[in-house]
Amino acid sequence: MSSPHRASLSSLEVRYLGMTLGVTVPAILLTVLLLGSTAYLACKRVSRRHLNRVSFRLLIYAVIANLGFIVVIPVDVLQYRYACAPVSFVRQFCLLFSACMSFCIMLNLELVLIHGNNGHNMEKYYLIGSFLLCLVCTVAPQAAGTLGWFDRTTRDCFLRNPNVPHGLAWLVGTQSFWLLFMAASQAALFGTIIIFMVQHELKRRQPLKNGVSIDELLVYRESPMVKYRDLILRIALYPILSCIFSAISTVITTVAMSNPSANYSPLIPILGPFIFLVRPLLFVVLAAADPGYVGAVGALRAQRRVQATAHSFDSTDGAAQKPANRYSERFFVALGRGSVNTGRASTATERSVENAAELPPALKGEEKAGGGDRGRGELDIKSQL
Repeated sequence: MSSPHRASLSSLEVRYLGMTLGVTVPAILLTVLLLGSTAYLACKRVSRRHLNRVSFRLLIYAVIANLGFIVVIPVDVLQYRYACAPVSFVRQFCLLFSACMSFCIMLNLELVLIHGNNGHNMEKYYLIGSFLLCLVCTVAPQAAGTLGWFDRTTRDCFLRNPNVPHGLAWLVGTQSFWLLFMAASQAALFGTIIIFMVQHELKRRQPLKNGVSIDELLVYRESPMVKYRDLILRIALYPILSCIFSAISTVITTVAMSNPSANYSPLIPILGPFIFLVRPLLFVVLAAADPGYVGAVGALRAQRRVQATAHSFDSTDGAAQKPANRYSERFFVALGRGSVNTGRASTATERSVENAAELPPALKGEEKAGGGDRGRGELDIKSQL
């Protein structure tokens, strides 16, 4: 015999199922599109170097983990009891692995910028450590017969809850603690990086007070928060997203498991999974807005414009093909530092491209002193971030 409350709950679940599919399907399609385009850009020589950055690869790993998470969400919503064990395993593992990748991005910036470690050498340790942590937090509760249990009270495929202390212990030990720990650590690392950037900028301003031109001094009179705003905003997205989602998920799951017999709102059992559906979409947007991805797309588009220009020159004058090729090689070096007009392959345009690739005026002396080795070193440091 069904109660009116149960009927209204079933109606709500039907509407929620429609909303879930309405969010999950676009999220899956956008994620597949992003991963496919990233693979295509990685196969192209002109755009591959823009993707050669540790933080971008870690972000792509997080996107892949989120894809595995959202794929099993419809199965969880449809409440297939026999698929509860694999669904809960994939959901738990992917959720933790995505959080680990966000944490590793911030940790890598800390180690590279402040402590001078090599990001490429540390990348394998990030992956191995994250994989082992997620494996332990997923296999241990499932081997103990706790994870992969269909709860009739909350109608959720998650942790078995024979008593409140037992269920909360597994929840905190295998998920909540690690999510909150990584979120708090990301916030702390972000604050450390901001302080380091400000201190570094203030130290570099001191030698500029004597014996420099007005133009050089104006460069360093800008606020550090303005000069590094793009980098700061990119770094800030990771701890902000992690803190928000970790806090929401921890509160919802802890409240639901602390007193499962309470008369909660019908939204409580379905609010948690629906909130996590937004996470993959935000990570896709974050990856699509990453400077490496944007630079790779811009380089590929610029190459096609240059090839079209060279082809038009070649059709009218065969001698124009060689200058266009020289122009294209210099053009791709300047990408990512500003927009360049590719309408003509003239000598004046080539000079503008070379100027676009130069360092700020205050750093020209250092570039001359360091030579080509300094340029290669700066490029290598950028790829480690």
